[in-house]
Amino acid sequence: MAWLSAAAVTHTGREPGWFYHHDQQPKSVGELTGICFRSVGRNSVLLLDVPPDTDGLLPAPDVARLRQFRDPSTGNSPRT
Repeated sequence: MAWLSAAAVTHTGREPGWFYHHDQQPKSVGELTGICFRSVGRNSVLLLDVPPDTDGLLPAPDVARLRQFRDPSTGNSPRT
């Protein structure tokens, strides 16, 4: 008998697929929090994929959204 950990992989909102799409916005903090609760809250690993833009950089809106998600002072962080 072996135990395997579960993993929840989500994109920050650049659907369809993993690749960058300039016309789409990242998921809201509420959506990210819900995904966190449904994955980490059920003892799995949460991997937030952030695809690079056409210049090979992380898109500024995605980085800003992840900072909002991380920052407990916003009142929206899963840690609060």
